Amino acid sequence: MEKDLKLVEEDIVPIYENKQGERLIDARELHGALQSKRQFANWIKQRIEHYKFKENQDFFTFNKFVKRDQNDNLGNKSKEYYITIDMAKELCMIENNEIGRKIRKYFIEIEKRYRTIIESPQTIFDIMHYSNFIGAIARTLGMKISYKHYYEDEKIAIVPDISKGNQYYQVYYKPQAVEEIIKWFKQNKEDIEYKIIYERNTKHGEKGKIKEQGFKIENICYKIKEEK
Repeated sequence: MEKDLKLVEEDIVPIYENKQGERLIDARELHGALQSKRQFANWIKQRIEHYKFKENQDFFTFNKFVKRDQNDNLGNKSKEYYITIDMAKELCMIENNEIGRKIRKYFIEIEKRYRTIIESPQTIFDIMHYSNFIGAIARTLGMKISYKHYYEDEKIAIVPDISKGNQYYQVYYKPQAVEEIIKWFKQNKEDIEYKIIYERNTKHGEKGKIKEQGFKIENICYKIKEEK
């Protein structure tokens, strides 16, 4: 799972994006930022059990092998947790201290900015935060973004991602492509938008409130959740 995540924000707590466009937090990094004195494994397990968070909905897990020494194969397995921004905000609120409130506010500001960006994207920096969603629009417009080698035309450039190694490639959109993508989005926004409403009252939201919203292209949903 970890190799499928892309870093999209690197501030108080890093934020990652998976192939489905969901933004996730490394729970271990959040635990460190909150300066909790409890052991991470006990802290996250207790929070999940007590507050009834659900795996594959509020959080995702995988086992990671950590070497003791780079020169041998000895090491330990650790269970890693990636959590949604909604769960991260709730964990911050539970801490009930100043640093928890500061980090929760940071997550809320990030969500607000993302919603503003997707409603009226203006620059290449803005739209790159939704790289999977923008890629779907680019493919719809016939742009050749799927190559796994160097490629360049009047709209895009595909070059090695030096932060990950030469086997990974990053798509860069030129001004003409940005203009076409934004124009297509504005023209089709209402047709591709979807909303899921709470059918009953839950701890996450009241009946009738928006549970999830986003855009659907190529039968894939790209979520932009409402702030709680």
